[in-house]
Amino acid sequence: MLSKAEYWILDALATGGVRMDWLVAQPEALQVNYFTEPHPLPQEEIQRVILSLCQQGLIEVVASPDDPRSKSFARLTAAGGVAWELWAEPIWALYCEEVGEEDFTYSSAEPRVLLLRFNAQNEERLQQAVYRSSQLYEHRVIGVSSIEPLQPWELFDWKSLPTGVTQLVLMRFEIDQSPFPFRHEWDRGFHQWRTRGFNSSECLHLEQW
Repeated sequence: MLSKAEYWILDALATGGVRMDWLVAQPEALQVNYFTEPHPLPQEEIQRVILSLCQQGLIEVVASPDDPRSKSFARLTAAGGVAWELWAEPIWALYCEEVGEEDFTYSSAEPRVLLLRFNAQNEERLQQAVYRSSQLYEHRVIGVSSIEPLQPWELFDWKSLPTGVTQLVLMRFEIDQSPFPFRHEWDRGFHQWRTRGFNSSECLHLEQW
């Protein structure tokens, strides 16, 4: 059984690597960028917890994508992912990704035209994600590719699923579009795919310190 601080670290790294300085000294940056609830622990305690998790083989510190010369990026190992899954109980059928492929906007005076890739485990969830993006962010769908299978679906460095589906969607940002009615009520809980954790956006049951 891991400590709450150890689970906080695993939960912060669940969907990808995080800068070490954010983990150790700037938990508010995780709150702003990842909706991870900050911890009340001193830096020395968090450093001790990170060292312990590294020694247990649950996380690793690797070169930062922004500066390959610096080992300052923490991420889960496969064993760490298993430990996190047993605790957090993710519902993978609810997880979906929206990835920016290309921005075709060349002038601030032009409407933004974006090529986005949506990934999900099934077509129903994929279509829900596309609809949510088009309505919530006031985008208008102007073109879609066919839905293609992912075999496997590579979610993170430590996790893949046997199958998934993917679709490219071309969207135009409509600045003058009328607000989507009941937007916040409709959207509430859409990304809640973790049963337990410290992420206020993605967890059904938010852990408290």
